[in-house]
Amino acid sequence: MSVTVQITPGSPVPAVRAVAEAVLQELTARPELFEARARERSNCPSGANGGELGQLQRGETVPEFDKAIFEDATIGVLPRLVATRHGFHVIAVDQRIAGKQVPLDLAREEVAAELRRRSEARALSQYVRMLAAGAEIEGVDLDAATSPLVQ
Repeated sequence: MSVTVQITPGSPVPAVRAVAEAVLQELTARPELFEARARERSNCPSGANGGELGQLQRGETVPEFDKAIFEDATIGVLPRLVATRHGFHVIAVDQRIAGKQVPLDLAREEVAAELRRRSEARALSQYVRMLAAGAEIEGVDLDAATSPLVQ
């Protein structure tokens, strides 16, 4: 579960951090209020669901969020704010489920489909970046590539 206090363009970062830290202090002392505070304070769409993010696996969130939830064995409210490009997050982990290694024969099709999906997404991204390099667009950075050797 997460309460996200979002940083928007022009918002004073110290004030946003102060709000998030106040929420963290309150929820560390009274974790039973997490769902209510997520509904009241979170700028993330999950706030409408009481901060519920569902079951997460590595790589499904931004790296800072991933690191916070997977490199700490804490159950409950994590003891620190997590800063990401989206804002400051107060995170609570309800449960941890140990992963299981699956024989390749059972996972082969899913692995192949995932690798194909990632390859197609990378190719599409590179194609769009090449198109952007040839376009005249003002007021937005499209992360254009000037070479077909895009990583």
